[in-house]
Amino acid sequence: MWTRREWLWTGVGGLLAAAGCGHRARRIARGFGTPSLWAADRASDAVVACDRDGLIVRRASIVAPVALAQDGAGGVFIASALERTPDGAHQLVHVTALGATRRVAACAALGVRVGEDWLSADRRTGALVVLERAGGGRVATLHGAPSPLAAGVLGEVAAPLAEGVTLPLGFEPACARFGGGRLWVVGTGGEVVALENAHLADLRAGSRSRAEVRPAAVAASDRLAPGARGVRVAPDADGAGAWILARAGPDTSAGAAIGRWQLDGGGRARRVWARGFDLEPGALAATGVQAAWITDARARLLVGVGGGGRVGVWRRDLPAAGAEDMLATADGGAWIAAGGALLRVDRYGRSAPGQGGFGHLVALAADHPA
Repeated sequence: MWTRREWLWTGVGGLLAAAGCGHRARRIARGFGTPSLWAADRASDAVVACDRDGLIVRRASIVAPVALAQDGAGGVFIASALERTPDGAHQLVHVTALGATRRVAACAALGVRVGEDWLSADRRTGALVVLERAGGGRVATLHGAPSPLAAGVLGEVAAPLAEGVTLPLGFEPACARFGGGRLWVVGTGGEVVALENAHLADLRAGSRSRAEVRPAAVAASDRLAPGARGVRVAPDADGAGAWILARAGPDTSAGAAIGRWQLDGGGRARRVWARGFDLEPGALAATGVQAAWITDARARLLVGVGGGGRVGVWRRDLPAAGAEDMLATADGGAWIAAGGALLRVDRYGRSAPGQGGFGHLVALAADHPA
């Protein structure tokens, strides 16, 4: 069940709407416009698509949406918590850019929480990775997305995913995200690896053995702290590097650590630098190799981090606290899912027009910087 805080955020979203976002809501909901980003409103059992100005142009009724992954064609894959609990049954649903809804797969209990990167799609190949519970731990299952033509453009139909393949990681995954032709995976033991999409496609097709795809051992100096929680990863556009945010250790008072990892000539992920912050790791959005945004999961804090961990923005007065997901914008700013509001900041961390009146936003997705 959802927490009491979620009901509080519903009220916060309403206040924000009354303060400046509500008039935006009355101008929309006509079903026109091009989706730029998708937002999952868990409390309202809905997923909405917004244009570049944050105005809603699509809305789909989905039971307790908890995670999103872009499909590369303007639509989105959605993880629906059918039993409204992280440990219950989930279903994957696909909503096209035109608003058509189709069921694609049923998942076993995932045992994952909001704020973890456990559902991701590759816009180039259509592959979809899902972290699922298996044998008392987690595995990463790679699927091939159904053809966009399988469902047509209207109505709700079933369009099953191709049978999944368990990735031969050699460790238990904590999060996984596609980016720039690679799948970046961070393990519960702090492992950091990047797998080539071409190798993953060969694995699914059976033309490459599991041993050939298995990542190389990770040096201890390049790992996160064992037992790190709340791990988020943001790969670069070319996939050759990534930003990683995580709690610094298993202790909830350990604070957060953010760092940069880069692939060497042998394809191994090497830690370039890392820096600690006294905050509870929330959301992460990378605007490039030299800049990223992070939030505090419990406060109104937004931090802009540059190369080497240099702090460029330190803002403690976001309109809402508890940001659970974030997307970079094309101008270097960010969209932020924070309770009942979709906030927006520019490249300097200053507030820009957003959208209010939601129940409880928990996830965002976009094909490109929104």
